[in-house]
Amino acid sequence: MLEEGFPEKLRESKVHRYPSVVVIYDTLTKELVRRIDVGIIPKIIAVSPDEKLVFVANWNSYDISVISTESYQVIKTIKVGAIPRGVEFTPDGKYAYVCNFGRLYNFKIDVASLEVAKHH
Repeated sequence: MLEEGFPEKLRESKVHRYPSVVVIYDTLTKELVRRIDVGIIPKIIAVSPDEKLVFVANWNSYDISVISTESYQVIKTIKVGAIPRGVEFTPDGKYAYVCNFGRLYNFKIDVASLEVAKHH
């Protein structure tokens, strides 16, 4: 979801640098619970198997925003190179893999440390 004022504010800034948010809605009341600022142009959202973390792949800031489901805050931003397009957790939740659109490499993220464990 884009910030209030979009697209009017877009004319005042660079097209690919506009900040974005993830929103949480209560599906029973249909009310907005929280807006969380993330990177630029979030495309993919993945939830860890234990449901404690949400990884958001941000296309134009070339990173992953890591959100705590307990605090609803970004607890870490992990740089992963141009256009992260996919995020998938291993079944045990120890690692997350990030693939980048149009690239021949991906990133393995250690979920415990929230650091890149390997760049393939």
